[in-house]
Amino acid sequence: AYSASEDGSVRLWRAGDGATAGVLRHPAGVLFAAMDPAGATLLTLCRDGELREWDLRSLAVRRTVQRFEQPVLAVARSADLRTLSVLDERMVAWVVDRDADRPARRIALATGAPPASYYNVEQWYRPSVELSRDGTRLLTRNRAGHAALWDATSGERIQEYAAAGRFCGPVVLSPDARRVFLLRRDPPGDVVVGEIADAASGERLCE
Repeated sequence: AYSASEDGSVRLWRAGDGATAGVLRHPAGVLFAAMDPAGATLLTLCRDGELREWDLRSLAVRRTVQRFEQPVLAVARSADLRTLSVLDERMVAWVVDRDADRPARRIALATGAPPASYYNVEQWYRPSVELSRDGTRLLTRNRAGHAALWDATSGERIQEYAAAGRFCGPVVLSPDARRVFLLRRDPPGDVVVGEIADAASGERLCE
């Protein structure tokens, strides 16, 4: 087991007795950590913008997978940890192929501001990203509450979802990437409603 902290450490724990098995030190707070299915490596994303791959036997950095220049707001991963998406402060979603020798793909989301009057606006309108289990589809929501589905391989937009109000909170893809779960804020009254839609067509199936 492992845990990441704002103090710059990722602690590894022995499942049997809960003792510390090692500590991975970073120069700043750790935003994201994930272990590959084989349990041999750990990926971490630090506030210094570096996505690092760690060897869990030596507890040393194997390599820097990617460096991001802008502050990171959200991170998503595929099930096998081969593909990641990182959303930065400029509303750019970067799709990183961990094992491919090529630059990260850039998907520019629409910019915009959340409604200033909404309760707890920083929490509800914090941008969100979600990758499909196979890493081929990317679901996003920007600050302005607009949600869209993208082809993570080509960067082309597949669908943009419509709402009477604005989408808020986290976005979720079903395991087969055929459905999306979205929260929306309906005027008037600031009522938050959950809905399930067809991922490809955008048709609302239920709420």
